[in-house]
Amino acid sequence: MPTIWGNKIIVSRLEVKLFNSAWPCSELQDTRHYWFEFDADGDLIDTDVPEHSDGSAASAMANDCKAWLFDDVEPEWSSGRYD
Repeated sequence: MPTIWGNKIIVSRLEVKLFNSAWPCSELQDTRHYWFEFDADGDLIDTDVPEHSDGSAASAMANDCKAWLFDDVEPEWSSGRYD
């Protein structure tokens, strides 16, 4: 399950791999984790996604993380769903 720290979600390598199974053209690497940080209004304010990996899959993952933080909607790719 991703780590939630304040308004930051850290997505593990396992979650990236699960996410990529639904996004076969994803530029996200499952050999590393990613994090997304949001302000109190839900706007993305920081991430560690490298520019070469920043595409539609990274946007979709960020949107999933935002929905989890602010709407309590756990993403399909969350490893918590596979325990």
